[in-house]
Amino acid sequence: MKKILFSLITVFLLFSSVLIVPVSANNTFDIDINVKIKQNGDGIVTQKWYGSFHEGTENYLPIGNFAKGMDVTNFKAWDNNGQFEFIDDWDIDASRSEKARKCGIVEENDHYELCFGIGNYGNNEYYFQYTIVGLVGAYSDKDGFNFQFVNPGMNCYPTNVAVTIQGENGKKFNENNCGIWAFGFQGAINFVSNKIVAKTYTPLENEDRYVNIVVSFKKGLLSPIRKGEEKSFEKLLSTAKEGSSYGSYEDNSDKLIIIAIIGAIIIALISSIVYGIISIIRKINLKKFIKKCDYYRETPCNKDMNMAFSIVDRFHLNKKESSIIGACILDLIIKKSLVPMIDKNTSFMGKVKKTVDIKIGMQPNEVSPSANLYNILIKAAGADGILQEKELKKYCKAHPSLMRDFINKTKQNGEVPLEAIGPYKKNINKCSEEVKNQVSQVVGLKKYLKDFSLISERSVEEVEIWEDLLVYATLYDIADEVMKDFKKIYPNLTENDDFTQYVLISYAYRNLTYSAMLSGEAAQRARNSGRGGASSLGGGGGFSGGGFGGGSR
Repeated sequence: MKKILFSLITVFLLFSSVLIVPVSANNTFDIDINVKIKQNGDGIVTQKWYGSFHEGTENYLPIGNFAKGMDVTNFKAWDNNGQFEFIDDWDIDASRSEKARKCGIVEENDHYELCFGIGNYGNNEYYFQYTIVGLVGAYSDKDGFNFQFVNPGMNCYPTNVAVTIQGENGKKFNENNCGIWAFGFQGAINFVSNKIVAKTYTPLENEDRYVNIVVSFKKGLLSPIRKGEEKSFEKLLSTAKEGSSYGSYEDNSDKLIIIAIIGAIIIALISSIVYGIISIIRKINLKKFIKKCDYYRETPCNKDMNMAFSIVDRFHLNKKESSIIGACILDLIIKKSLVPMIDKNTSFMGKVKKTVDIKIGMQPNEVSPSANLYNILIKAAGADGILQEKELKKYCKAHPSLMRDFINKTKQNGEVPLEAIGPYKKNINKCSEEVKNQVSQVVGLKKYLKDFSLISERSVEEVEIWEDLLVYATLYDIADEVMKDFKKIYPNLTENDDFTQYVLISYAYRNLTYSAMLSGEAAQRARNSGRGGASSLGGGGGFSGGGFGGGSR
């Protein structure tokens, strides 16, 4: 019986091993690409594929889709043990042993396939090099290229990719003479030590990921032989940016730039004179209107903060557009949609450091600017629902358009009902009586809050009322002064010092959010203009060179 049982177990183990053997690990590797740009615009490309190879007989790279005047020559491959033998008539069906330490080219109708043998399985490093004749094209405004260095649809995805582009004989590439953009992957492209360096941050793990690089060169830096098919580099770049996260490209090196500058100066002078006169008239009319406004003791515009913010912004009652962020944050704190978490830590030197994180609470049950801001903050907080200062700063810098859209849409949402009872103009005298009534409420409340400690009449008797007024004081950017007046006049209502903290927190988070947004917008402008930054997952169309597929087979 024991013999029979032993035999059955043996058979089972053998059978299991047979089932397991065919399931070999996929090839996984990283790619380093070095591109040396020659004076004539040719590019010498050296690729290093290194990683774990456990299946297939060869690695290969399809490359085609060439612009007129482009070609691939001088293909060779090697590893740490020396150069591979080049085979003129490469046979993709040959065995792994037959392909070992050999390389060759398969010529298809519309592309080449650069091939080299895998050889022994395991951890390997392979190098191959080829020259892209006419990589850089000459255009009317700049020289440049849009080239695909890593194809989409590879059957084994590169985990990490780095592309370094440098000039021959120490020629320097920097933001003074080049523009750089990258498409098809999550990562970045930047100038590093007078070279162009692009890196992926995540694996290219689906067939929609690729590495396309666009570079412009100032005229005279190179002497490209190939003439670009498009009339201008601007057109080439515009095509590449379609479907991408880059903004529009503005070329400042056209031949008519001098005429444009002169024209712009003349127009600017005339416009500034006309606008100056109009602005003076508006200010005079607004000053007279504000002087006539009476105190207003309630929440203005029927509690529509969109309308109030639009009025504050249009008539410059507060020059800080960021005030809407602070007002909404304070409003959310009061409604317990945001819950401050204050932590004090004492260092070994005895210094007390205070950190303020915000816990995301219940979503506001309303349609308001505060609810719109809440939806942004909950994304910034992440899965743990705790919003840290550094976390919010990083998020707003990476997504500046979200906060910019929030500010602009709040203004627009306020303009709609005002224009419906309009006219709603920048000149207060040209507004309708209905609009003037709404403006007088917003102006009157600001006057009331500013003069609060001077007014003998006292009408604020409930916490809910002065909480609302404090939110609008934040909108006017006077909440700190108003809070002091409240404390003097209503010590019983303000005996809880939490609200002083809440006002300070709303100010701090407002400043942090807005400065991060501005920093992100500045980075975005630099990125759009070709000075480097984050790559775009989409776009990159109109490229020359590259193809689909590749990897191992």
